[in-house]
Amino acid sequence: MNKIIISEEAFVMMLAGAAEVFDKETYGMLLGKKRKKDFYIEYAVPHQSTIRTKNDVSVTKRSEKRLIESINFLKGYRYIGEFHSHPHGPNKLSKYDINDIRESGAGISILVSMEETDHYKPWAYDRKDKSLSGTIDDNYLVSIKAYRCADTGIRIMKLRLECDFIKKLNKKVKKARPAFFDS
Repeated sequence: MNKIIISEEAFVMMLAGAAEVFDKETYGMLLGKKRKKDFYIEYAVPHQSTIRTKNDVSVTKRSEKRLIESINFLKGYRYIGEFHSHPHGPNKLSKYDINDIRESGAGISILVSMEETDHYKPWAYDRKDKSLSGTIDDNYLVSIKAYRCADTGIRIMKLRLECDFIKKLNKKVKKARPAFFDS
């Protein structure tokens, strides 16, 4: 079974990248390793030199190549996919996203959907939806989903996610701000 294991560093960088430019999309690379059918995401690196709008983000191939080569040299990890955000939803891939996954052969694609909220929700994994969701403080409700193009190159599969950091994060928040957990 394909699953994605997200490190603390990658989780933090994907959320920070999406929150930093909220109201516009973010885009970045996922670096890590593949073992058998599982992907281990060690780092998420948001692109700085992108053209951003509320509904789109684009990066030059030259910029992406320089970033991949630099990180491969410095860390020894390989490029295993990309992540991007949808500010204000939708919490699903767009037609453009689906075509991009099919055409790029990039490996995996992680969607970080982010909406404004005024209440806290602890982080949890939803088995049915295959998503991680929770809030950043009590400002943004976030949902994370991972996708991959099936071997046929046509069907897009949603992949199971794991991130041990969400347990640690929930404990930290509960200790620091117990009022968030009062119902």
